[in-house]
Amino acid sequence: MPAVPFIKELLREARWLPQLPSGKASCIYFWESQLQMKNPIVAIQKLYNETVSELKKCSWPTRRELYDSTIVVVSSLIILTLFVSVVDWLCEVAVRFITGSM
Repeated sequence: MPAVPFIKELLREARWLPQLPSGKASCIYFWESQLQMKNPIVAIQKLYNETVSELKKCSWPTRRELYDSTIVVVSSLIILTLFVSVVDWLCEVAVRFITGSM
């Protein structure tokens, strides 16, 4: 990764450039924060806490809603399987008819 030292040097120099628009400057500071080493344990704890927080905001289905959804999925799967099987069989018959290998 020879580009990383170059990027760090570029960021150190860019930090002192006052003519940068605020959007670019904030982007440079964001890149600089991404280059710094972080404690993986702290990162994992933060990820876990954020995940738990987001899961508490979810609305979970009731047992009846889950059962009804499962019935819809399984019945759709059966119908689709039958449709694909019939189309496959028809294509096989058509190819055998065209090639004369019946």
